[in-house]
Amino acid sequence: MAEELAVKMKLPSDMISEVERELADLDATEVDVPTQPPTGFEPISITIAAVIGISAISELILRWKAKRGCQQIVDARQDQIKTEMNCKVKDGRIIVLTRSGEEVEIVEAPQGIDLTEVLKAAASGGAAEVKKAADAAGAKTA
Repeated sequence: MAEELAVKMKLPSDMISEVERELADLDATEVDVPTQPPTGFEPISITIAAVIGISAISELILRWKAKRGCQQIVDARQDQIKTEMNCKVKDGRIIVLTRSGEEVEIVEAPQGIDLTEVLKAAASGGAAEVKKAADAAGAKTA
């Protein structure tokens, strides 16, 4: 895998088996899934850790957006990228927190878009770089 990153994904517990399959399909390594997921009336959030290629992170974010329509939060402020699916907000937006701490909202990401360069820009730069990469990929930012 060309560029691998440590990633933590926070998502509803009812997605565990689906995410495990997707991570295996995308050749993720060092996958850490809770063995006893919490239970309750509503889907409870769990955190899964993995090492995965940056293009695979992009693909996962877009798969989840397409399947659930939930807002995605990508936090690249630290070395380990964190993603969170916020299903309380089903607007399909992707909120990107850059290394420099700035926030960029991707309000429209066409189907089939590749967000790899957006994630690279978030992990190394600021809002201007993320917006430029998003525009080049065909996404619209707020």
